[in-house]
Amino acid sequence: MAGHWVPKTPDREERIFGGILSLRQAVYLLGALLAVAGAEAVLPLRGPGAGALSLRLLLGALAALPGLLLAFGRIAHYELNLDEALLRWWRGRRVPRRYVFRQLP
Repeated sequence: MAGHWVPKTPDREERIFGGILSLRQAVYLLGALLAVAGAEAVLPLRGPGAGALSLRLLLGALAALPGLLLAFGRIAHYELNLDEALLRWWRGRRVPRRYVFRQLP
């Protein structure tokens, strides 16, 4: 019987959707698709001509862009995903900082 070594502390997300997408990425892509469907439901731009179609495609792309960036965006300098970097930035902005100056004896 062959044994396999399994790390106790994984260093990256497990790809569960076909070995391509992690659960986090799939959720962000689903959110992007829901945003596109919501943009279509809120702004139904129906009409003849290529102008209405191009406007619908532009609005759909703008609605999907945040989800795509959160799913696949990375900050290479810090080795963070974009959503983790935004969460750390937000938490850092909310934490009150107190700088106490004391003279040493």
